[in-house]
Amino acid sequence: MASHPADHTKAPPVERNRAEAAETRQLLHRIRLGDASALDGLLAVYWKPLVRYAYALLGSKDDAEDVVQDVFVELWNRRLNWRDIESIRPYLYRSTRNRALNERRRRKVRIAWFGANRHEQRHPPTPAETLQTQELQRAVEA
Repeated sequence: MASHPADHTKAPPVERNRAEAAETRQLLHRIRLGDASALDGLLAVYWKPLVRYAYALLGSKDDAEDVVQDVFVELWNRRLNWRDIESIRPYLYRSTRNRALNERRRRKVRIAWFGANRHEQRHPPTPAETLQTQELQRAVEA
């Protein structure tokens, strides 16, 4: 059976994955050396999928973008402390998930705090109410 000439130029999936892995390792190496353009390369590949993932967890595009931005900022800031990262994709998704879940918890605290402070006080607060308000305020500040 004769093969089509174009069939020889298309790498099999395994080789494409190896090539992508090698390219990612090269980007990570350049990032570790302080090459900001390599970080831009990772952003170009992962920004939109990570924002979609964070949006699915948070339901807010602005919050999703903030979370993903924080992930990339942390990646850049911690670049000198990396151990050998074989694949950046799982790291980025795990970091995005963790930050998104932390953001959801912070939202709950903010909602509870604003809800507790929104109603009018018709009587002086009880010691328990004062303590609860202080705990919520510390949690919001944290």
